[in-house]
Amino acid sequence: MKKTFLILIILIGVALIGVTSFSKQRLDGDELYSYTLSNASRGMLDQNIKLDEWSSSEEIKEIFELNDNEVFDIISVYKNQARDVHPPFYYFIFHIISIFFLNKFSIFPGIIINTIAYIIACIYLYKISDELEIKYSFLPVLLYTLSVGMMSTVMFLRMYMLLTMFCLMFTYYFIKIFKNENKSDYIKLGICTYFGFMTHYFFLIYAFFISLLYLIYLLIKKKKVFSFIKSMGIPIILGFLTFPYAYSHIFRGYRGTQSASNLVKSSFIDNFKRIYERLNQDLFYGIMFIVIIFIIILIIKLIKDKKNKPYMSIIMISTLLYFLLTLKIIPILSTRYFYSIYPIIILIIYYLIDKTIKNKYIRYSMIIILLALSIISKINYKTDWIREVNFKKVDADIVYIIERDYATISDSQYLVNYNKVYFTKELKDYSIIDNNTIIMTNNIDDLNKIIENTEYNSYEKYDRGYRLK
Repeated sequence: MKKTFLILIILIGVALIGVTSFSKQRLDGDELYSYTLSNASRGMLDQNIKLDEWSSSEEIKEIFELNDNEVFDIISVYKNQARDVHPPFYYFIFHIISIFFLNKFSIFPGIIINTIAYIIACIYLYKISDELEIKYSFLPVLLYTLSVGMMSTVMFLRMYMLLTMFCLMFTYYFIKIFKNENKSDYIKLGICTYFGFMTHYFFLIYAFFISLLYLIYLLIKKKKVFSFIKSMGIPIILGFLTFPYAYSHIFRGYRGTQSASNLVKSSFIDNFKRIYERLNQDLFYGIMFIVIIFIIILIIKLIKDKKNKPYMSIIMISTLLYFLLTLKIIPILSTRYFYSIYPIIILIIYYLIDKTIKNKYIRYSMIIILLALSIISKINYKTDWIREVNFKKVDADIVYIIERDYATISDSQYLVNYNKVYFTKELKDYSIIDNNTIIMTNNIDDLNKIIENTEYNSYEKYDRGYRLK
């Protein structure tokens, strides 16, 4: 019966994902990097565009599409990631799924990957709930499915839903090993560790805290630690061997050094203020501080009742430490770095209610309140990464003056609606300007310089750029 409910909940989640995906019209620049890094031979957009000459809109579209001559070019995906700041596993999968959308730009390679990862994540969330021996183990899955945060994770066409899946799998096999040291579970934990590492480096933070606390527990209990160390150490060593660029990404790359710098310089309070509103909407029903106080009260009660299992204490402490360290070091002030622990936080809340509230009527009332708050949040709060915009064909050419690579890739989804695009970092050939040319720049000095060197006298705002007159 419980599995029937699980299947029904997953089907509801998949249906919600399908419906929501049709509202996703404009992509974030990072999402567009998923396409160029997975499908373009030379990776970043700036390595594919032609400078100081005209490009057709079709030529720009091809940069984001998987083309016939790139179908089996997995080596380029690996090389692209060597030059980037992320490990390659997500991009390999994105490349493979894109084969079904050959020579076509679509959001669905990313949506398909995230939907499959969501389904597997739900299965493991359910399995964890079963291992924790909580009543109605499908309910944490329902609470996660109805959360705004789940949909935000799936709608972001990056590797974070896949990362969430591996964090849940890792948590499950950790509990299995804690309860019964089975050789096959050590192997499965090692596999999760390898692919989690190859999906996103922040996986290592979550795995590190659980591993460290578990090893301390084993040492206190005077138990053997070698099997666990081996199950963690081998996949990490294998990760560095198969993708040696991970070392420079983590310790020497600009994102790695930025995170190290943030560890010293950034402010918990300032960072929290910046992400508070989105985090509150995604996960805490718009009443974060009330929920946090509620959690603290339940944890105190759990400690007093001495009901908590050691492995759940490790998971709860590790989740808190992951949140605090990540809040300090995140290179971009975005909730994306917390997506991987969203279902675990929901699980902890439900676990605390189940284990501390003895009166079944009060317990059921709290669960109903959580479900009601989830539905209300769905209605009141918008899913992140849903950008609605009316793309329209513009019967004109456009000169695009590049200022930042990230802005260029983000703007490219507008540029393809023009007849032709002229990418330049500094316009020198003024003869290309005519009455059918739009200038796109954020620097008014660029416009004044063009006016000085052409027959035009002024400019006016037009679409996302300027028309000379």
